[in-house]
Amino acid sequence: MNHHLLRLRLHMKNADVSATDALWEDLVRWCDGHQLFIGGRADSALIYSPLLPVDAKHSRQLWAFLNRNPHINVFRIEIVQLQSLHRLTVKTAAIEAISQAQRYLAERMAECADSLAGLTYILTNRWSATVTKDGKLLELRNPASQLRLTLSDVNGISMPILEQYGGASFGLQRMEELTPDWLGLGWHQEVDRGAMRAGKWVATTGDWQVSLYAEPGSGLSHRAVMLRYMQVCAS
Repeated sequence: MNHHLLRLRLHMKNADVSATDALWEDLVRWCDGHQLFIGGRADSALIYSPLLPVDAKHSRQLWAFLNRNPHINVFRIEIVQLQSLHRLTVKTAAIEAISQAQRYLAERMAECADSLAGLTYILTNRWSATVTKDGKLLELRNPASQLRLTLSDVNGISMPILEQYGGASFGLQRMEELTPDWLGLGWHQEVDRGAMRAGKWVATTGDWQVSLYAEPGSGLSHRAVMLRYMQVCAS
């Protein structure tokens, strides 16, 4: 998925640190008010919209906001694609903004899942585990929710450490043995061309790649998969 962002570059009229810090705080508040997320620093920032793609309307709104600041000398706003960013500092700022948005959405979904718990599904955080014979893939199944999770090395190599999980049944908390930040994964949607993994989400942490998707034939959407996953984690 190629994310679109607003790229902001500006120059202040002077090197007043307090004015720059105040501008950054104002930018963060402005983004909060428009359900946007910002990364980087005041003079070079990337802004991301997780709900609707950034467009000319966002650009005009940001222009109007910045144009009222008396400490700004000149600024430039443009819509860019994440894949078009090559400088490490700029790409890091973009990832910072996207990660904040993903965490925010995950928290909102978790709150929604908590409110729905016990109303529509009787779900438990118990997953049955199998490991492929070549030791490259750990698959977890939760039949009640119709969800599956897979864990593998990002390079597709065999991982002997996975063997201890084969045939077991356990809660996802045990996965923190392999990935300490298990509950803080930065998920993104992925479309499976073969339609065998409906509502698929993917996350990468360290050397691990994690995939979350619905049981074949369940017909669950991306939204339904993530909501059920959050509900299972909270149970």
